[in-house]
Amino acid sequence: MSATTYYFAIVGSADSPLYEADFGVQRTENKHLHQFVVHAALDLVEDALFANTACYLKAVDSYNDWIVSAYVTPSNVRLMLLHEVKSEEAIRSFFVDCHELF
Repeated sequence: MSATTYYFAIVGSADSPLYEADFGVQRTENKHLHQFVVHAALDLVEDALFANTACYLKAVDSYNDWIVSAYVTPSNVRLMLLHEVKSEEAIRSFFVDCHELF
């Protein structure tokens, strides 16, 4: 079984990062790339909000083997997760738990 990497970010309504964390295999050479991919997906999150009124937007972008999933709170705070394995129900549950704690 291969190990996977997760990069989680909470982005404020003014596109300012509020929190970020890496989980799983630590590859320091990819840290800035993770930030870049998630930041680039913010525009796609805004586009997805016009087509969908749900908080959980599922996969909004992908880059190479990584998938960016997003969750938007009613106060327009974006919870972003960069991951390699697609598991929508587990990711949705993670976002809901984070939103409740936030």
